[in-house]
Amino acid sequence: MAKENSGLAGVMYLLSLILGVVGWVIAIIIWAAKKDDKLINYHFKQLLILWIASIVIGVVGAVTSVILIGLLILVAGGIFILVLWIIGIVNAFSGKMKPLPVIGKWGESWFKF
Repeated sequence: MAKENSGLAGVMYLLSLILGVVGWVIAIIIWAAKKDDKLINYHFKQLLILWIASIVIGVVGAVTSVILIGLLILVAGGIFILVLWIIGIVNAFSGKMKPLPVIGKWGESWFKF
């Protein structure tokens, strides 16, 4: 069941994945312009928790790289984040408001806008 702004929701994921910080800025602009749309708002929250999880995995991996487990954390964590990003892209483009596995519920509860 595709919704009206499912394309924009999917583009937010794609741009933030491909363009990094520039993509995030564009995603914020899309959200600001369409924040009254439930689908856009929902997927922006999922993107935020995905971004936070990416930072946490990066920091933990970097800190623990001294004891060599950090490389494993970075590789496994990177694959995990990429899989979540793909799931988010698929959900957004198909108009589904389904939380990302493992971390998605936090996005729903932490961000109340």
